[in-house]
Amino acid sequence: MDFHSGSGIIVYDPYRGGMRRRTNGWCVVEVNKEITRYFRWWMQREKHVYLQPPSWDAHISIVRGEKLQPDVQRLWKQYAGQRVNFLYQHVSAYKSARSGLSTSAGDGEYYWVDVECPLMDTIRAELGLRKGWSFHLTFGRTYEYEARKPKR
Repeated sequence: MDFHSGSGIIVYDPYRGGMRRRTNGWCVVEVNKEITRYFRWWMQREKHVYLQPPSWDAHISIVRGEKLQPDVQRLWKQYAGQRVNFLYQHVSAYKSARSGLSTSAGDGEYYWVDVECPLMDTIRAELGLRKGWSFHLTFGRTYEYEARKPKR
């Protein structure tokens, strides 16, 4: 299968208004929203699955609030604002609350495509974080967020 290429900007401690969880200690790559819009459209057209946008919109998580050791704290924000290139395949997967991981449409909650990027691996390694992290670009959910529901 062919890979597609994309790019984005590395952002540390991203602001996410309305989120209940804190976002300090997070490092993400913010990517073009059209990639995730396309995948939601494709799932609706080809699989008849209607998806909501992810709460943090188009991004790839590199660090998810993991605690850093004191000797690597100085490296935090080292790549802030840097453009990064990544590869992704046109194969979606989802996580179901009932059945775990799958690669076919069904009762899933989160839908994503896997991402490959050596720089993201390097960032985690430099920060002393677990290796072999599986990067992904979430493009939708099957249910609506409370904050997005119309007020009655």
